[in-house]
Amino acid sequence: MLNRFAQILLMIVVGILSIDLVSRRFYEDSNDIGRYIQNNAPLIMQTLEDFQRKKMQEQKNNAIKMLSDNKNLVKDHDAIIGNKDGSVQIIEFLDFSCGYCKKSLPIKEKLIKEYKNIKFIIKEIPMFGQSSVLYSKASKAAFHASPERYFEFHKRLLLNKMQLDEKSLVEMAKDSGIDADEFKKHLTSNKSLEEYIGENVRLAMELGVEGTPAFIINGELIGGFLDYEGFKAKIESIK
Repeated sequence: MLNRFAQILLMIVVGILSIDLVSRRFYEDSNDIGRYIQNNAPLIMQTLEDFQRKKMQEQKNNAIKMLSDNKNLVKDHDAIIGNKDGSVQIIEFLDFSCGYCKKSLPIKEKLIKEYKNIKFIIKEIPMFGQSSVLYSKASKAAFHASPERYFEFHKRLLLNKMQLDEKSLVEMAKDSGIDADEFKKHLTSNKSLEEYIGENVRLAMELGVEGTPAFIINGELIGGFLDYEGFKAKIESIK
């Protein structure tokens, strides 16, 4: 019995000594790493900066390649405003809760009236929480339910200043001339809507879109609000 007790005690002591040895070694290694970082800080910072520049250049090159191929940027589920067969294409990344996206609406309406060959491709990217996600889904639902009445719903949603729930959005769709049941079916049951919005978000990230609104005009990514004269100059340069 004594021998057995001694064996157990010996195992415990060896275990404690092993843990202590590992702890000391870890502490020593940590000190070595700390000294290395301190002694080589400029080299480490330069390496990190070079890596970041390389990744940013890779992202920029990928974005340029993607922007050069408009057909791959536009999907069947993207809502279209204006002339769907128009030769002048503007892709708009927007969030229906974004103040500058709301400010862009009258400019968009004016451009569509002035240029009969223009079309806006709408890509919803929710950036302001769950309400934005719901509004993005509602936008997709409205387009799927009634492409020809979509712009009316789009305008009402951008002009809205209140917090909306599903019931309110169904009423908005009805007031926009969209069949309420069809809209509600897409909003509540069409699981593809979230996938479509996810695609928009991934595309925006790949292109380097940092906020809303953002526009792609003739292969050029323009971030932030663009006034009427800015749009007109871009459009006139590609007509």
